[in-house]
Amino acid sequence: MAYSPLTGNFPPVMSGPSSLFVSVGEPFSFSVSVDDSNGDAVTVSTNVETSVVTTGLDVTLSTTVTNTTNFKLVVIAKDPAGAATSLTPLVMLCNCYNGGSCTELSEEEQAFHTGSVTSNDR
Repeated sequence: MAYSPLTGNFPPVMSGPSSLFVSVGEPFSFSVSVDDSNGDAVTVSTNVETSVVTTGLDVTLSTTVTNTTNFKLVVIAKDPAGAATSLTPLVMLCNCYNGGSCTELSEEEQAFHTGSVTSNDR
């Protein structure tokens, strides 16, 4: 939702990682910064089960991916008037077997090796 001239309300502004490296079965956390130019309280949620810890303008989200099902992670920041913004980081899902280990792709590799990246809709 964009600026509403009727209410003078702007949606929150959110910044965070553009990509996340996640290993199946391992806990992971990531942080986003949220600000609302109107000074409204902002609620942050995701489309996956996470725990949320807020410290000032910083919000830390934590979860554990328990299977290799493809998913798209969406983080939503919403003010009481319903103005919202979202962030959809690219999720690189690693599921190594037999003592193997995963290596996070560089930004350049992410651009060219999309077969190694998981971010499809559930």
